[in-house]
Amino acid sequence: MLQLKSRINTTASALKAKAANANDNRVRTVCHQGQLEKWPHSLHSLDRFSNSSTYAYLLQECIQKRNLSKGRLVHAHMNSNKEFKPDISLLNILLNMYAKCGNIEDARNVFDEIPQRNVVSWSTLIAAYARDGYAEEALQLFNEMQRAGVKPNQFTFTSVIRACTHLGILIDIHKEIIHRGLQSHVFVGSSLIDMYAKFGCIENARDVFEKMPHRNMVSWNTIIAGYAQNGCVEEALELFQEMPERNVVSWTAMIAGFMQNGDDAGALELFRQMQLSGYARNGHIEGANELFLKMPKRNVVSWTVMIEGYAQNGLVGEASRLFQEMPERNVVSWNVIIGGYVQNGYREDAFKSFQQMQGSGVKPNSKTFAIVLSACGNLAAPEHGKQVHEVIIRNALESDVSVNIALLDMYAKCRSIENARTVFDRLPKENLDSWNAMIAGYAQNGHFDEALRLFQSIPKRTMISWTTMIAGYAQNGHVDDALKLFQKIPEKNVVSWNVMIAGYSQNGYSEEALKLYQQMKFARVKSNSKTFVIVLSGCADLAAPVHGKQIHEEIIRSGFHYDVVVQNALIDMYSKCGYLENARILFDTMALSDIVSWNAMIAGYAQNGHIDEALELFQKMPERDVVSWTVMISGYAQKGNLDEALKLFQNIPDRNIVSWNAMIAGYANNGHIDEALKLFEKMPERNVVSWTLIIAGYAQSGHGMEALKHFHKMQLTGVQPNPQTFVVAIPVCANLATLEQGKQIHESIIRCGFECNVFLSSALVDMYAKCGSLVSACNVFDRIPKKGVVTWNAMIIGYAMHGCGKEALQLFEQMENSGIKPDHVTFLGILSACCHSGLVNDGRMYFNSMIQYYHITPSMSHYGCMVDLFARAGHLSEAEDFIIQMPVQPDATVWGCLLAACGVHKNIGLGERAAEHIFQLEPTNATPYVLLSNIYAAAGRCDDIQKVRKIMKDRRIRKNPGCSWIEVNKQVHAFVMGDRSNPQAQTITSDLERLSGQNPYSNCMVCA
Repeated sequence: MLQLKSRINTTASALKAKAANANDNRVRTVCHQGQLEKWPHSLHSLDRFSNSSTYAYLLQECIQKRNLSKGRLVHAHMNSNKEFKPDISLLNILLNMYAKCGNIEDARNVFDEIPQRNVVSWSTLIAAYARDGYAEEALQLFNEMQRAGVKPNQFTFTSVIRACTHLGILIDIHKEIIHRGLQSHVFVGSSLIDMYAKFGCIENARDVFEKMPHRNMVSWNTIIAGYAQNGCVEEALELFQEMPERNVVSWTAMIAGFMQNGDDAGALELFRQMQLSGYARNGHIEGANELFLKMPKRNVVSWTVMIEGYAQNGLVGEASRLFQEMPERNVVSWNVIIGGYVQNGYREDAFKSFQQMQGSGVKPNSKTFAIVLSACGNLAAPEHGKQVHEVIIRNALESDVSVNIALLDMYAKCRSIENARTVFDRLPKENLDSWNAMIAGYAQNGHFDEALRLFQSIPKRTMISWTTMIAGYAQNGHVDDALKLFQKIPEKNVVSWNVMIAGYSQNGYSEEALKLYQQMKFARVKSNSKTFVIVLSGCADLAAPVHGKQIHEEIIRSGFHYDVVVQNALIDMYSKCGYLENARILFDTMALSDIVSWNAMIAGYAQNGHIDEALELFQKMPERDVVSWTVMISGYAQKGNLDEALKLFQNIPDRNIVSWNAMIAGYANNGHIDEALKLFEKMPERNVVSWTLIIAGYAQSGHGMEALKHFHKMQLTGVQPNPQTFVVAIPVCANLATLEQGKQIHESIIRCGFECNVFLSSALVDMYAKCGSLVSACNVFDRIPKKGVVTWNAMIIGYAMHGCGKEALQLFEQMENSGIKPDHVTFLGILSACCHSGLVNDGRMYFNSMIQYYHITPSMSHYGCMVDLFARAGHLSEAEDFIIQMPVQPDATVWGCLLAACGVHKNIGLGERAAEHIFQLEPTNATPYVLLSNIYAAAGRCDDIQKVRKIMKDRRIRKNPGCSWIEVNKQVHAFVMGDRSNPQAQTITSDLERLSGQNPYSNCMVCA
């Protein structure tokens, strides 16, 4: 009886949960479709099993729409649901709904009914009072909050300061903020500055500003506006000139300050500077330059704005020229030119400018050091970084938190993780930015255990902490771990969704990225411009125009179709999907296009082979940057027109390292490796991309030994390889079977801290297997903590090529048990393993499983493996039947597998039929003629051999000379048939003749 009751209770609970989920899903769908007007009618369809999640979705929708009437209906439904008891989180949302919809009385009623109020409850109502002008009530409630023993947070104090300012009461709130340790919060600091400035205590405002560890645009604008409103225009202007960046509020505050002081001329001059800034920032360089030249009076701001405009648009030469002409320079000017060099890839020039700045007498500030340290980190130049560190100490900025975080980041990027940790350990532990930077440093260097330990110890996990860990996993290819962590985030926002979606996309899982985007929409998280850019990139990678068009419609509904960045991403997506008409219509109808829009459209034409249209648009460009030229160079190179590409390259007004790399890539990709090398040797500065391109060029051209030589040269010059360099170098060792060279590269990977990179580990497994060291391949595989499908595939294929079929099948079972879903490459490895081990029945079973269970459509390679499996085992008739029954037209490789087996099993008739098919498919391929000739030779049919040779001669088909190589004392020696260029050729030949004399079969002759 008790068991029956237990089952009934369990069933009832399950039904309640199911009903609640059904309600939740209906609400999500309605809210996602923006059909709030369907409620209250749909409210009646909700049953008594509605949960907090259901009501929360509805209330949040009411908050966003400011729909008070619908919010009241939701509240009424909650009250009528007798089986439902709202938790504190839902009551706070309800309170916020009334507050944001302007109904302060109902907000107070809800507040009074909350049994155990937390800091969110108090802060929400205090904010509502302060925002709606009930300043006295806000302060009264704040006092009640303190008497209740609830600790206020930064949001509470921001509202309290606002109430004090409104009442004109200067209470000693600042001491309370310091006592609570909340003075470092940027919103609290900005509110204090505003309060002091409005009370005329501008010195106190400045003191708060100077002590702020982090300042944003609001902080700068507030202090500048405070000075201007108090008549201190000179001080305001001085700060204005020091601002790292300005927006329209900054300019408006200064212009208003001049006008309040009766300085109309100063206001007009500032207005012209604002116009200049607008032109420059939006890429209208010619208009900006024209305005700059017409200005009756230019000061340091106008010069700096113009230099920044040139730098941001890639015109580094013009920026540098203008900087040299400046009559006076301040720290902002130096920061702009150094930052311009960094932004455009001239990192060595950035470091030189930093050294010149020190000699000029202008003292660097924290912004300067942040820029220079960024350059050192991107260059992976720890020696430069250490020099900058010494300058920081001399300038007494070693205690500056922002400078230390930049130092930490630099050391981490330079793989000097111990130095990064030393910097972290001396930073104040309450500073969350330093924790996040250190977590990122560990994650970027593959030290996931240390990163996770730090993440678990952080005083307070913010969304930045979560996304830093997720991004770290994703960047190293550990997408599964990234997803597990993402799923644990208590409250996901658009930033966390974007990071996870981008993690999938960056690792080549674009389909999963789009599926996650659908989940994000279902979770009713609103997309931002970044979201749309990421998912459009995924559509482009998949060449999925249908998905792209659907997202385009969502962009229009979301109101982001006027966002230039999103429009540029749409142009890129349509172009990569081959929909150039759609891309061009979008481009032509843009209200405001920038230089990126032009470059995207030109790249679209060039990538799709429409080089004439690309050139026409290129010639119409109002301004060009180095990207514009580089896109055209790549377009001509892609078409094989290297002469035109070279002409463009030589005409670039400001060549940077990117344009040099583009031209080198053009030569290398077209097989002109000698020309690529000449250009490479002329480069004024090379980065890791330059070296990687030249190494890849040699590898693609079949010059593996030259590729490895340049890899070692790169290391000797002090340029540290990146993961992409190793991705190029490892297969070279595999193809040459140079085990010692492969081991050296493996050691370099460990020294560079990339041993946790899943792609490199998988490539190492493949390399060791191909070099014959299956034990080393297993050792690398076993040490990989988080194995993805690529890693499992590499080891399965390794076993297959060594004839270890059973081990390959056992590993496949382990892969399935670990939850990793096999892909088409996995089954290629499995079928190959069955083939090399004669496991015909297993091969047949796995082939059927691939189609029926995993729904993977076989490729020609899969069919070829099956034919090879049957043929090697002597099942030649079954192999031929399998080919005939294939749903696709078999290619020469499939027939070639059958032909090769006919030679082994001496089946002349079937061999002739297979060869005939290959002759029709690939008439100039020498291999089937040679195989057929060997079959005839084994049968003693000399006449048929002569016929085959005559056909080859008539058709001018020549067999490629055989080539082999051997590694002796870490040096690779290649031998080509008929080649006697090796210095030891005579000795080798005499030794071969001696060994040939000892061979009992050496006198046997094949029909000739």
